[in-house]
Order: sequence, then structure tokens, then C-alpha cells
Amino acid sequence: MTSRWRCAAASRLREDPLAATAPPVQRWLAIEHPGPWPRNAVDALPIAPATRRLLTGADRLLLIRPSGRQTQPLGPPWTLYVADSSPGRPRLQRWTGVSVDAVVRAALAAPGGGAAAASVETTPSDMTTPAEHISVADVDGPLVLVCCHGRHDTCCAMDGRPVARELTARDEGLVRECSHLGGDRFAANVVLLPEGLVYGRVNTDNAAPILAEYRAGRVVPELLRGISTQPAPVQAAQAVLRAQGIGMRIDDLSPIRVEALGGNTWDVTVTGCAGEHRVCVGLEDVELGTPATCHATSTGRGRVIRVLSTDEGHRHD
Repeated sequence: MTSRWRCAAASRLREDPLAATAPPVQRWLAIEHPGPWPRNAVDALPIAPATRRLLTGADRLLLIRPSGRQTQPLGPPWTLYVADSSPGRPRLQRWTGVSVDAVVRAALAAPGGGAAAASVETTPSDMTTPAEHISVADVDGPLVLVCCHGRHDTCCAMDGRPVARELTARDEGLVRECSHLGGDRFAANVVLLPEGLVYGRVNTDNAAPILAEYRAGRVVPELLRGISTQPAPVQAAQAVLRAQGIGMRIDDLSPIRVEALGGNTWDVTVTGCAGEHRVCVGLEDVELGTPATCHATSTGRGRVIRVLSTDEGHRHD
């Protein structure tokens, strides 16, 4: 009997590049839901279409649950974690309320600032239900989300669940299994919130060191797919510099100039404690030779970074 083909194993054999593949997300919304989760996980939520329409292209809504067999009941109350990954001011909050719609609507309408702990009253849009009390509090990160969405891709479950169990057993903080993150062939995929650090090919050996580096304010460049708030050309330039040992801190290498040159090439200038650096990169989609996911039926494509030029950079006075 032959083993089933798996996209993550094929990707590791090809050594598909991880860099510049983080999904573009500014604000992450993660709702506690014990499962089971359908292929489109959000369909499991009792959420109104009008509420979904409030989400923008920069928002990402996920379902999350503790690792292992689930015994907790399906809400209410509903708990929603909201991570604003804005560079320089990332923030993680926990919102709790009786209805999913009210909690999500209140969180989306909230301004960026506010007290560390508060409560709000929200009135449903149909005005037929009494105003609902919702509590909100700031949360110390990280919220560690490990994609374990087996109904979306087999590799996510097979590679993700051992990582979630390992981090939970080591008491690495607020660890949750999550629904589809994207990049199935890079399983196990992990996002660290609120900063939006997206890692791929995480396993039970390298998971804890990634968290240790995070707590020291640093990234692990060889496993970092990118930071979700940065566009792909900036993710690519950061990866090029970090491969040279430049800018290992999470908040380093902030973009100050991104110029599209045409032909899928960009001139990117970043700055940080390492000074200013200019990198010209190309992003090319190439044939993988196999499907990109376990459930795909046709050959997929993957992103490759072409380094066209780099400068020596200069340090600030």
C-alpha cells in the first residue's frame, strides 16, 4: 500500500521558498469555536451576511480552539480576539458577548485607542433586540495560531496538530488551533499576533525556538514567510537583507519607499537600527510541477524572489 501524496512533503523536497508569501492582513479576528469546522470554516458561525460584509480586504476572520479533543460547548458567550498588526503599534484585545454579530460589529467599529479594559453597549441593526453588554480588554501577546484545518487541507491537520500540542504542553502562552491560513504546502503554518508574523514549515523541534526569539524581539528568518502588514515586495526585500544577517529584530527594516518598476520588479528602501538599505527585487510565479495543495487537481504555481540589486546601505548618524 502506498502512502497518500502530500503537498507539504512535495514542497519540502522542492525547497519551495517561504519568503514573501505571508497573506496581506492588517487586522486579524479570531473567534473561539470548538468545531467541527467545515471546509469554509466561517460557515460554521451564526453570523449574519450583513456582518460579514463589514469585513474589508485587510481583515481576516478565523475560527480558533484549544489543542486536543474539545469539550467546551459552542457559545454563547462568544470570545473574539482582535489583533491590529499596524507597524509600530500592534495591539491584541479580547471581546466577549452573547451574540457573534454584536461582538464582531462592536470590534470592527471600535477606534484604535481606548482603555485597557472596558465595556460597551451595542444595539443590533434591526433595532428589535435590546442593547447587548460586551466586554473588552487588552491582552498580552502573543496569541499563537497554528493552522490545523484538516477539512481544508490534510497537511494542515497532520503537520499542524503536533505543533499545537507541543506548544500547549510547554505552556507557551495563548496557543490555539486555527482555521485556514493559506499556503497549505508550507504546513505547519503559524501566525504570531498581534504583530502578524507568519511562519511556515514549523515543527515540534523549531516551534519553541521561534517563540523564544519572538520574546527576545527577533525573527527566525529562514522560517519566516513574512509580516502580514507588509506587501509582498517589502516582504521580499526584508527576506533578502535578513538572509545577509541584517535587521533581525521584529520592528526593523520598515519600508520608507516602494517603487514599482514594471515587469513585476520593485525598488524598495527600508530603514531601521541597521540603517537604510535599498533592494531591487523581482517576484516571479513559477510552475511547481505538482498541485499546490492536497485537494487541488491541477499543477500549482509558487512565488520566487529574484534579487536584481542591493546597495551597501548606510547607518544613521
